[in-house]
Amino acid sequence: MCIRGSYNPLAIRRTDTVEARVVFDGTPPPSLRVFGPTGEIPSQVVSREGASITVLFLADVAPTSWSVVHARPPTPGSAAMEPSPVSQTHLTLPTTPPV
Repeated sequence: MCIRGSYNPLAIRRTDTVEARVVFDGTPPPSLRVFGPTGEIPSQVVSREGASITVLFLADVAPTSWSVVHARPPTPGSAAMEPSPVSQTHLTLPTTPPV
């Protein structure tokens, strides 16, 4: 599923975060994997609402060109299927005095 085309009008390479909303027919998958021209790129699901998922990803676009990314549901057994050990509401870190 093509989710985003990014255009870079600058004469230099541009790397930036992009937020995209992906709408599904029916129930969305538990997570998404985002792929660009060179393979899988870093991404994070930031919200879910009904049949849509909002995802952040890192876009890397060559000078004066377009880049298209695709979102895919994770395949069974892939790392994206595993639940994250970090809560989305807060993170508690143990504190120890400096040595």
